[in-house]
Amino acid sequence: DIIPIFFILLAFYFLSKNKYYLSVFILGIATAYKIYPLLFALPIIMVYGKSPKEYFKLGIILSLPFIISSSPTLISDPKIAIFAFTKKLFNFYHKNLSEWEIYSNAFKYSLIIFSYFLLLIFCKFSKLKNRWYLCVGTGLITVLLLLTLVYRAHFHYLIWTAPFLVLWFKQTKKLVLLILILSLSYASYKTLAYQLQLGLFSPLNPEFFSNLPTFNEMIDKIIPYRIISTLGFLIFSILSLYIIGNVLVEIIFRSKVKIKLANQGLRLARR
Repeated sequence: DIIPIFFILLAFYFLSKNKYYLSVFILGIATAYKIYPLLFALPIIMVYGKSPKEYFKLGIILSLPFIISSSPTLISDPKIAIFAFTKKLFNFYHKNLSEWEIYSNAFKYSLIIFSYFLLLIFCKFSKLKNRWYLCVGTGLITVLLLLTLVYRAHFHYLIWTAPFLVLWFKQTKKLVLLILILSLSYASYKTLAYQLQLGLFSPLNPEFFSNLPTFNEMIDKIIPYRIISTLGFLIFSILSLYIIGNVLVEIIFRSKVKIKLANQGLRLARR
């Protein structure tokens, strides 16, 4: 996940220089490693594209690295290529799920799709002059929505937020505090398995590390760990919603004020 994040940061660097064709191509390289950068590329296409023809051109540029990297597998064995992209979905729907799990997941994914669709519409019709700022904000909103609502997201997916938190929050203290709280709260209910804790070191001494209890098992002897994990879930969800709200307010209201003040300043300078 670190490799796609490098390309995401590189893409937004070139986007800040208004080189959006190059930026979209670099995001295409990131998508060839992991599919999720596609979610950040579509708002860029909507914001920087000026016509359906340009949308199509940017879409082709975005898909080129993905097509090139997957073409050997597609040519040699298309079934394996298709299965590679649908494996998790296939395995998920072949499990015996309770009605609650089915309806809960359907509601969450519907909410994500609907929210993302609204973000794309917002990007298309936004009058914000700082387009780079808009794309960073929508990227941060998207990744936080995914982590909050997708139950099967793993702990290491939290690193997806890193580029957008760094680009959005300018104050170092605030940035460090947010990363710390997000990491600890997310870890409280996403790193419960043995292999995600001291079990990582089991190859060094399998017998020793296999006998060590997990952190949650030790806490569970004092108080039910479910209390800790539930609290962590609530903290992460509330903080994520707070950041999303903060980003939306900044994009919709405060940025307009800044633009108006800047325009007034230019008028006064001309006078």
